[in-house]
Amino acid sequence: MRLLLLAVCAASMSATAADWPQFRGPTHDNVSVEDAWSHTWPADGPKKLWSAKVGTGFAAISVSNGKVFTQGNDQEQDSVWCLDAATGAVAWKHTFAAKLDPKYYAGGPSSTPTVHDSAVYTLSKRGLIHCLDAISGAVRWSHQIADEVKPPSWGFASSAVISGDLVLFNVGKAGLALKRADGALAWSSGAGLPGYASPVLFTRGGTTLAAMFGAETLRAVEVATGTIRWELPWKTSYGENSPNPLVGGDTLLVSTGHGLGTSLFTLADGAPELRWNTTVIGNHLNTSIHHDGHYYGFDGRVNKDGGHLGCLDAASGKELWSAPLRGSLIRAGNRLIIVTLTGELVIAAAEPQAYRELARTQVLGGICWTAPTLSDGRLYVRNAKGDVVCLDLRG
Repeated sequence: MRLLLLAVCAASMSATAADWPQFRGPTHDNVSVEDAWSHTWPADGPKKLWSAKVGTGFAAISVSNGKVFTQGNDQEQDSVWCLDAATGAVAWKHTFAAKLDPKYYAGGPSSTPTVHDSAVYTLSKRGLIHCLDAISGAVRWSHQIADEVKPPSWGFASSAVISGDLVLFNVGKAGLALKRADGALAWSSGAGLPGYASPVLFTRGGTTLAAMFGAETLRAVEVATGTIRWELPWKTSYGENSPNPLVGGDTLLVSTGHGLGTSLFTLADGAPELRWNTTVIGNHLNTSIHHDGHYYGFDGRVNKDGGHLGCLDAASGKELWSAPLRGSLIRAGNRLIIVTLTGELVIAAAEPQAYRELARTQVLGGICWTAPTLSDGRLYVRNAKGDVVCLDLRG
């Protein structure tokens, strides 16, 4: 009996570990725990298990308990989708009136659904928060934040982040927290324009903090109270602070694609202390990834020519290699999974000696700004017009 219980527990832990239930994955850093997947494909690429159309937008794919969640806009309506991970069949869809709202880009929702404790949390571009039942899609509660805070130029883009009994969003001056149970306001930072990044949780001195990127400032906020601990000026063109800050141990990596480049800070008791800055790499939308003392990330704006993929030494900020690629990436084990701006799937080794490409194939057309999702050996890729493909990397 004990062996049976251990086997059941191990299977349950494995299933949980394979989930990708929120923006940037289980640990908010675009890193997957999965390593038993294959980049050895037939000549025409990995097997396509299914495809779907979910509407225009840039929401990434979340996966939890065998279900896929994302958002898109069609005919001036937003839909939150729940699909079967194995087949792509629609389990449910929640639809509500929402403008496509393009502005120098395709438009549609940018926030990724967050799945936690059988609930799905979403945010529309114009501030409508939903808490939906993950099984049925029924509305548990909703909250319109545009009545309280103004959206930035390209609409709200923050994905929900869960901390205890609170759900956090990067809106207003330095974020907002609602009670998960009923959507009641726990605290609000008040008026002010946010950036387009999501909250990033970290702990200092036993206190849980959230890094909230504003249009011109990165702030650390106490999750329990909303109290601002410190502020770091970070002013970019158009207030376009989109990539998430990356916290690891006592370090904070901040990068944007508008000339400021990438800076590594030490997290001290007060404001962060600068270690180094480089303008060789400046992330525009997709945050760099850390692995074994190195950062891998893209330089250049997705809507402009130029740019590249580079590897930075974490100790010095020196660029060790570059490759003529642009797009988004995640890491699984010691391999980078890259989707280019034009829908090529590229697998490369996450190693500092040189760029080493392992596989490449075209998997999708159109504009691809959204990072892929890996869960249970299945890779999910979407484009701006809402085409989603599920690829089998299980080998």
